[in-house]
Amino acid sequence: MFSLSSSQQYYLYTGIVDMRNGINGLSGLVDAVQKYGGNTNEVYIFINRHKNIMKLLYYGHGGQSIFYKRLEKGCYEHSVPDPSFEKIKWSKLVLIVEGTIIEESKQKQRCSP
Repeated sequence: MFSLSSSQQYYLYTGIVDMRNGINGLSGLVDAVQKYGGNTNEVYIFINRHKNIMKLLYYGHGGQSIFYKRLEKGCYEHSVPDPSFEKIKWSKLVLIVEGTIIEESKQKQRCSP
């Protein structure tokens, strides 16, 4: 069973992606930009030009999986600077998917087990 959690590493692609790309096209983009293939438990997030479609490329133990979400209304919060991968936390991914916009935030330090 597949599930996303804070145990994975998340990378948001800051460029524009053609959503006609499937697993091969998106993993090729990861290889071209990151200069190495995806590692196990890494998730790459891609958002289209209109900011209403998101694809997640998951590198798992048995191979790659792709997940697709299209919004019926509204759009994802996504800036488009130079195309690169920005490492983000699980909590930021949840905020992007939920459509929550935070202008300025500061997370207090927590101890991890």
